[in-house]
Amino acid sequence: LSEAGLGFRSIDGGGLPIFESLVNREGFSLNSTSTSFRVGHFYQSTAGNGAIDLLSDRGLIGHEMGFTTSSNGAALYSLYGNNGALNVRIGAGGTANVGAITIHNTSGVAKAQMFVDGAGDGIVLVDDLRLRTRSTSRSSSISYMGILHGPEVASYLRGTATLVDGETIVTLPNSFTSKAQMDDMTIILTPLHWDTYGLAVVEKSATGFKVKELKGGEGNFKFDWEVKSKRSDIDQEFTPQAAASQFNQKNVQSHDH
Repeated sequence: LSEAGLGFRSIDGGGLPIFESLVNREGFSLNSTSTSFRVGHFYQSTAGNGAIDLLSDRGLIGHEMGFTTSSNGAALYSLYGNNGALNVRIGAGGTANVGAITIHNTSGVAKAQMFVDGAGDGIVLVDDLRLRTRSTSRSSSISYMGILHGPEVASYLRGTATLVDGETIVTLPNSFTSKAQMDDMTIILTPLHWDTYGLAVVEKSATGFKVKELKGGEGNFKFDWEVKSKRSDIDQEFTPQAAASQFNQKNVQSHDH
């Protein structure tokens, strides 16, 4: 009978018991037969769920694996650093059958998240988002480029069109119109001819837009255009704070021994 409870010792009887019941919870520890520290815990968490810890002589540096504290019953996997703070947590997103990952700083605070929300959309939340790219397909030079940010989830398209007798209609591809809020388009026009008063968008439609030259001009020249529009297939009312808290509330499980 050990101090913590019933234990089973190694054959030589030395060191800690191989298996030892825990003092403050339902469960037992797995102890090293060659060193005097515990290498694992199998126990019932404070939320009443099964959990496993892997340990070293410095404490918890392996992982805790068990079930979330939420009612969805999804599995939870956590990695801890040498300082005992949470590094990575993998679990469920908006529901029990979709995934989520959080990456934490040295204090255990989540700084990057990737998950599927309740609407089935994939969400990435980070402080800084960059693309790594090579200068050419055969180059070893690596460049890092920032991403243009804004409060909306939007798409853009650009191209070149030609005025005929001072007007033209630009028809946009279905790949853009099928996912854009066409009544919310912002259109930029740049004439590629110097002798003109300018251009105007005089009509927007579900398939594109109509352009005319100002002052009744009847020019025949090219111009560049750029269109931006909110995505119609994405919930524009999405709030990152709510989505992030949704993941954290469903997957945070206190770690105690």
